[in-house]
Amino acid sequence: MRFEWDEAKRRSNMVKHGIDFLDIDQVFDGKAFLTIG
Repeated sequence: MRFEWDEAKRRSNMVKHGIDFLDIDQVFDGKAFLTIG
């Protein structure tokens, strides 16, 4: 799968949400997870 994004929006998202679009491929590959507790 190929991802494209606006670089200015990417930087803004990192500051606002702490999430980088460069890491989003890991979410779709199932490599990212969240442990609560």
